[in-house]
Amino acid sequence: MSLADQSKEGTVSRMCAAVPHFAALEPALSEFGKLMTREPRLRAMVSAAARGDLDEACDILNVMLEAAGATVRVRRAPTGWALTTTDVAVSPAECVSSLAHLIAADGWRRIKVCEKPSCTEAFIDRTNGGTRRFCDSHRRNMGRQ
Repeated sequence: MSLADQSKEGTVSRMCAAVPHFAALEPALSEFGKLMTREPRLRAMVSAAARGDLDEACDILNVMLEAAGATVRVRRAPTGWALTTTDVAVSPAECVSSLAHLIAADGWRRIKVCEKPSCTEAFIDRTNGGTRRFCDSHRRNMGRQ
């Protein structure tokens, strides 16, 4: 059963959901950086996650999902994070829906803020080990981290 099929049935837990292939979440995740500059709630979500307040980050994401008309929500589950669906049949907004799928499958660890002290750029860490530390602008200059 695919992640989308499991999602339609109500809940997809981190335990049963594999880390999604990033290609399956494109082009929506590529818009993340652009959306960050226009959407203060997205920046607030990333900031909350970066400081370890994952419940606040989740609340902000769920507000954005609802405002965008998405039918999925992220919630804390015994095994990590899970997706739940709403009863409203509205087409989902791709960017925040893709973020929700990523978080449900792999937690918040891949949504990061650049570690260069003068940079506040957020990015999605697509490395196999989740070890990327710098945004696209700075990773070339910081040893391809």
